[in-house]
Amino acid sequence: MVIFYKNPMDDEIEENKYNKTSFESFVLGMLAIFSSIAFFLLMPGKSFGFNIIGLIDPGVAFNKYVFFLFLTLLLGIVVAGSSIIAIVFGIKDFKGIFRGAHIIKGKGIYLAGIAMGALSIIFLISFFIILYLL
Repeated sequence: MVIFYKNPMDDEIEENKYNKTSFESFVLGMLAIFSSIAFFLLMPGKSFGFNIIGLIDPGVAFNKYVFFLFLTLLLGIVVAGSSIIAIVFGIKDFKGIFRGAHIIKGKGIYLAGIAMGALSIIFLISFFIILYLL
């Protein structure tokens, strides 16, 4: 006969401990916001908004053209990837609150990560739609 002992401390929740993914969600949301702003500012030759970089002729300055094309692609990937991960981590941790896995004090951090991730995705999609229409 096997007797299993259940530790009574297993059911208790640590009151003053945040989950790492809540801070990751917040930091990735901030990274997504800053990257989307940089993406908007570094897009060369927009017909609206503030242009830091003018149109680049690839025949004259090929290296500069390729560098800014790569930088724009990289920033677009960072915006999309960090936004999606911030949303997923934030939702995962926010659902954990209702299961009793995390403290209620961390709700603002989860919601901020979700909101910043969603805001940067909305900004990126609307930027591409406006860029296409103009």
